[in-house]
Amino acid sequence: MRDFGRFAFHFPSVALAVFGIVLNFAGLATPSWQVTYARELQQWIQNGLWMSCHTRPSGMHTCTYSFTERNYNPHFNADFVDIQTPPFHPWQNRLFWLIVAGQLVAVCGLFSFCLSMNPQMRFKGAVVYSMALAAAAVAFVVAIAVFGVFSSMVEYRFYQVSVSGIYDKQHGYSFYLFVVGTVAVVLALALSVAFAFYDWRTNRPESDYLPNRATEFVRMDPMEREFAMRELPEIPQKSSAYRW
Repeated sequence: MRDFGRFAFHFPSVALAVFGIVLNFAGLATPSWQVTYARELQQWIQNGLWMSCHTRPSGMHTCTYSFTERNYNPHFNADFVDIQTPPFHPWQNRLFWLIVAGQLVAVCGLFSFCLSMNPQMRFKGAVVYSMALAAAAVAFVVAIAVFGVFSSMVEYRFYQVSVSGIYDKQHGYSFYLFVVGTVAVVLALALSVAFAFYDWRTNRPESDYLPNRATEFVRMDPMEREFAMRELPEIPQKSSAYRW
């Protein structure tokens, strides 16, 4: 079946890719990458890559956000950070833009998938689609690794309110959404590579399978050659004995 590879590898790949992109976007758009509860303030503190939020005792949320590295460093803008707002750090800003770049590459890969639906661009579109997913997967995995390293450091792991009020930050739902989305993108990459290999093996030109004409007689069985080269007998003539 010519389209077996599409139903077995290609279509599941794009479904997983879309699922992973949506989850990664949800993780990036929410602030719950590091979460802690400050008992002294009676507030939940959520610190993301570009947005930090805290819940007031009345239940209302107050959030601050920044997309520039200048605001991520409290030494440049002391008024930006107060006792109720976790400071932003330059590595968070770099991870944010790395993930955004990976998302854009993954979306471009979806356009390549659309091109692969054209029979003329089937194999080339599949290869470009796999390369885009590979670049996006590398960006996402690197972001997870870097965040895991920095979030475990003492400087970025604890939230200090006072001398005795030091609270440990835990990974929140935004981080786990991003991890699940990254796993989906990696699985989509594996299926896309499997489809490209399958399509290359099953749709190669016939000349790759047929033997060379110069060696055709060498590979032919002797008895097969004898019967193949034998001339057909002449058509028998009707005998006059059967004429009426």
